Amino acid sequence: LPEAVHSEIAGIKQNDSNFFYLILKDLEEEKKDLERLEKLEKFLKNYETNFFVSEIEGKNRFEKIINQYILASSASQALAKKVGVGPNDISVIEDFKKLS
Repeated sequence: LPEAVHSEIAGIKQNDSNFFYLILKDLEEEKKDLERLEKLEKFLKNYETNFFVSEIEGKNRFEKIINQYILASSASQALAKKVGVGPNDISVIEDFKKLS
């Protein structure tokens, strides 16, 4: 998250309906990180972007990390399928690697 509140938000455009942001929140995170999440939520709301906050559940830290991964991966796979992109297609990455 620290980078998400700096570098990763550089591409956010106001009122951009092409993006939907999913914020995965663990209420047991450090206070500083929770404050950053709240700031990010406020920023997205002020920018009138579409977003959803999901509070991650789990019995311990490891289980929460796994649950976050499963949710993010499932959302990514579903989105790829919906827009007609092969979710496991890495040809663009391979093309990039070929450049010298």
